[in-house]
Parts: sequence; structure tokens; C-alpha cells
Amino acid sequence: MVDYYINGGRMEYSIRYVILFLSIILIMNTVQAFPICQNPSSVPIIIEDLDNGFGEKEQVQKGWTIYPDMLLSSTENIDDVEVYATMLGYEFYPISNRSKIFDMEANVTYKKKFAITLPKDMNTDDYKLRFIIGSRKYGTILCDTNYRVTGERHDVAFKDVSYQRTVHAGEPLLISVSLKNTGLKPEEGIRVKADLLDLQASSVAFIDSLSPGKYRGVEDLMLRIPSCMNTGTYTFKVEARFNELSESIENYYTFDVVGEPCILNDVVAEPSFDKRFVQPLVSDNVSPLLQSSGEKFGIVVILMIIAFILLVFIIGFILVHGFQRR
Repeated sequence: MVDYYINGGRMEYSIRYVILFLSIILIMNTVQAFPICQNPSSVPIIIEDLDNGFGEKEQVQKGWTIYPDMLLSSTENIDDVEVYATMLGYEFYPISNRSKIFDMEANVTYKKKFAITLPKDMNTDDYKLRFIIGSRKYGTILCDTNYRVTGERHDVAFKDVSYQRTVHAGEPLLISVSLKNTGLKPEEGIRVKADLLDLQASSVAFIDSLSPGKYRGVEDLMLRIPSCMNTGTYTFKVEARFNELSESIENYYTFDVVGEPCILNDVVAEPSFDKRFVQPLVSDNVSPLLQSSGEKFGIVVILMIIAFILLVFIIGFILVHGFQRR
């Protein structure tokens, strides 16, 4: 608060509180801008510079790869130094990277760079990137820097795809797909499609709505495996289209088929090399003229035509010779 005193044309300003208020704000901003480093006095390592300007909050997006770095030196020679960087607050697996072990000479500055890939299913929030610096002989130094992780307006990620790893020929392949909306906007009408590439078979399901940060899945995707199919490993693709079907993500997965022999006309046939069709195999003892009912019908037609021609020829021959005798 500023008080004004007017006495004999002179104005006096009481600015003590103003100076105190501005000092508090400056100190608070300084604390937020610089990392919290725990550096024991027994560790002779000095952190000269860290990440993006000593911890200024940097905005990044899910799925990006960030490249933090640091400058450090030592007041004495140290062997077997290691720097470890990890993003705190992600629950599924460590988001981290580490340097190779190195030796430090006194009064020499070293620069260490890291590459850390941010998962696409991270929550949109503030995160801390923690650096751990230490060696076998001395203790460790801890320093935190700040990141704000945001996302695309429209973005979807596969959370889980489950299916049978092995199926028998003739059985269906059942697929369940779970998606997470990693974007900033809700999604409607997400189309999930599974394609069995070797058979040109597919199955489609829809997710009507998915809010940001939420999970939903489909469990009714089914790909039919023919009863006659070679034993082997096959590939199917799962695709999810979103943002009014204008964007998509896809992944490929493999599964094994245990083939079964085919029984056709009491003849055992091995599965065809063509995975889409089964070619009937005929025994060597069967006449080629009897290989199919279509061929039988064609032979009968040909014999009838030959008989008709012979009949016409005989009738004509009799008539001609009859007139000649008269």
C-alpha cells in the first residue's frame, strides 16, 4: 500500500511495502525458474547449466523426443561418474535415459546430452525431469527441471490389443482393441478395423464417443480362418480412424495357425499352397473323364450329338437308296 503525505507542497511516498511486495514476487519467480538441486557438500561436482536454461518450464507434446542436456565440472579428479535422467509421474514404465560412465578431471567442463521419448498416452499435465549425478566414491546430486506436456487437438493411441497367439484352421481369430484418447478434443465415431492380409478378410467395429484421457475398447472383432489352411505364421493389421475418419493409426501383429488336412470325396488332401482356396486332389486310379460332374455332363452331350449325327446319316442313306430302287 502506498500512502501519500502532502505538507507544504511536498509529497512524500511511503514505498517500503511496495519494495517488500516486489521483492517477494521476484524471489518466488526465481524459485520457480531454477531447479531444486540437492548437492551435498561432500560431492565436488558443480552443475554449471542444466536442461533448457536451468529449469524454465518448457512446453512439449506427447510422442515427442526431447533432448535435455547439462554442463558439469568438478573441483577434483573423479572416476566412474554417471548421469541418469528420468521423467517422474508416468505410471507404466520408466521414461529415462542415462550417460555412459566417464571420468572427470578437475576444472574441466563436460556436456552430457540425453534423448527421452514421451509416450503418447501421457496425461496432459506438468512433469518433472530429474537428473541424478553420482559416482562410486561420492554421493549423488539430484536436480529437477520442469516440463508441461500437452497433446494434439485430435489424437488416439492403442492401449492394448489382445488376441489368441495360436489358432487351429477352421477356428475364428478373436481380437479385442483398447484405445485411449490422447488428444485435447473428444472423439466420435471411431472406426476400428482388423485385416487378415493373407486372406483379404476383415472385421469392423465402432466406438461411438471417447473423451480426452479416457479409455474404451471393442471386443467383437472376428476374423474367420478357413478350415483348410497351411500351418504357419500370419499377419493381421489393426487400424483406428478418428477425427471424422480423416486421421488414422495402425499396428501389425502376428499369430500362428495349426493347419488341418482336408477330406474331399473320401480323399485326404493336404492344405493348398494357396491360403485362400483349397484345390481338390484326385486319386491316380480315377479316370480323368470322371473328375467332376461338369465333365460328365459335357461328355454325355458330346455323345448325344454324335448319335444324332449318325442317326441323320443313316436315315438319309436309306431314303436315297430307296428312291434309287424305284
